Amino acid sequence: MCAVMPSHTFSYIKETSSFLATIKNALARQSLDFQQKLSFVSREKEKGIHYYLAGVCILLYYQNNDWHVLLIKRSAKVSQPGDLSFPGGIFSPWQDHLLKYMISLGITPLFKGKDSLLFKNMDHGTQRFMVRFLATAVREAWEEIGINPFNLTYLGSFNSYTLNVFPSIIFPSVCHVKEKQLYRLSDEVAQVIPLPFSLLFDDSFYYRLHIYRNQDSDISKEFPCLCFPDERGENHILWGATFFLLMTFLQTVYGFRTPEIHPDKEILTKILPPHYSTLTQELS
Repeated sequence: MCAVMPSHTFSYIKETSSFLATIKNALARQSLDFQQKLSFVSREKEKGIHYYLAGVCILLYYQNNDWHVLLIKRSAKVSQPGDLSFPGGIFSPWQDHLLKYMISLGITPLFKGKDSLLFKNMDHGTQRFMVRFLATAVREAWEEIGINPFNLTYLGSFNSYTLNVFPSIIFPSVCHVKEKQLYRLSDEVAQVIPLPFSLLFDDSFYYRLHIYRNQDSDISKEFPCLCFPDERGENHILWGATFFLLMTFLQTVYGFRTPEIHPDKEILTKILPPHYSTLTQELS
């Protein structure tokens, strides 16, 4: 059973301007790997290997006296049903190029023109790719859960994540949701789940997770995970690419590292549904 009562081991400033400034300043200091990853994709394409490029939106908002990360639970209509993830999806050339120019020109209030902090010490190529995948992330957040782009402020990006089994690279963008709004879920989303920031810095919510390919399999693969309750007391497990992206974000901004999990602590298990695509080969 997951822990339900936190014993806080980390403090952070909740006041809005300080919280957002801390994140924006930390992300602005990063040297993004976007250009290097896209050069790698081009070289792989020449070998006949095609990589999918995805943008995800890490949405931060204040609610009930704490900051939260907005997660979505995938529905049975997608290939990773029941998993938690950030809103996001595959880059769409014609849609996202148009939105990229709208963002760059300041038509949306994500940022106005050349934000001096966001683009400080950043070459033009990285700027273009950063806005390109921000456009993908914002579009997907609108399509999947109805997040209004005019209700977002862009805080920055951090390094991408490459999936090992499925040829895909995820480019993250971090945004502040300025005002509370109603969600409009697509058929790919079963539920919107808020993850309180305070739980992220509490070791008791971190576990080891054993993933099994099917009910009868004795072959498993171990992953670190975060297990936490929602507002109704239902437990959720965050693992995989979304977990690693979130840990990278916390390390980038706060220097936080995934806690070491005591060997005697309970091991959680998850059985993949038959049509789950991401880890089938890895568990063979």
